[in-house]
Amino acid sequence: MLTEILPRLKRLLGSFWHLRRYKVRLRVRLGKSPTSDDKSLTFLFAGRPATISPQDKDHVLRDTKWLVFSAKGFRSENAASVYGSRLRALLEIAGVSVRLGIDVGDDKPTGWMNEKWARTEGFIQPHERLLPNVHGLMVIEDDAFTKFPIMAFQGVVTADPNALIQALIDLDRSPVSTVAMAPSALRIMNLALASPEPLSQIVLAFSAIEELGQNETSTPAQSALLHELAVEVGKGFGHVTITGAERQEVAASIGRSLHKLGLRQGVVRVLRSYGMNSEVKEWDRLYALLSGHFHGTARLSEQDEARLAFDSQTICGRIILTIAKKEGVSLPSITATHFGPV
Repeated sequence: MLTEILPRLKRLLGSFWHLRRYKVRLRVRLGKSPTSDDKSLTFLFAGRPATISPQDKDHVLRDTKWLVFSAKGFRSENAASVYGSRLRALLEIAGVSVRLGIDVGDDKPTGWMNEKWARTEGFIQPHERLLPNVHGLMVIEDDAFTKFPIMAFQGVVTADPNALIQALIDLDRSPVSTVAMAPSALRIMNLALASPEPLSQIVLAFSAIEELGQNETSTPAQSALLHELAVEVGKGFGHVTITGAERQEVAASIGRSLHKLGLRQGVVRVLRSYGMNSEVKEWDRLYALLSGHFHGTARLSEQDEARLAFDSQTICGRIILTIAKKEGVSLPSITATHFGPV
């Protein structure tokens, strides 16, 4: 009885005297399990000890791809949230930098259990609380009374967790924690690196870069030229025999194209704006291979598909990390090992 009363009393007193503290919990999925038999690893991030551990504390790191980054001792929920947001933002850059792939989630539960039923069945004690197992960031009370329903996964290919930790530490020295140009691209690129299938790796990697060019528009001079062309076509420009209605449809089609660029045009403009002219030719080469393979006009062997996946991830990762560097992020030193000079 005393063992049940004391934890409840501690929680009550902590709340009454405003001694409540908060903890950051960031649950993520890695493309490869960490090559480590440790149950946890601790490192200094943003001036505070942070820990990486399996979601199931009875396991070692190599047992799962689902890991929890945590830091505790925050005096307010807001301070914990700010810390957690920075950790998540830099973790996505680190995931691409070490060519690992990290899915930081959308802060939605992947596992849930009725708390009353769990207590009745003895899964949690009377003084404990049960929260949804969120894939992403949570700010919770900094005590030992919170439990999460766990779903275990096993991995085959592993990766050195110390490389990821060092990348985070290197990034923490940078004054920039997010990349304004490429937040969605970073997310998609991490999903590409985490995917087990070569074809999905290729498609996701290219999609990450296409995301960057979606908002590119025609320059004022280009728009003016297109407008002039639309007007001339509507007036009767050209020698093709065509009805008046058909001519107006063509003019309207040109008018709709005044602002939006095609996917390739948008990507090429982004590459050139960041000084990556040399990447355009390689982008076109790899994209042609993807198009032929995906649409069935030039199927690749399994070996060639795997090679295309590797090359696609390399160029797309290098593009995103180059943009991050141009925007002020001090990339970790290991980046060059996986993507060459950036």
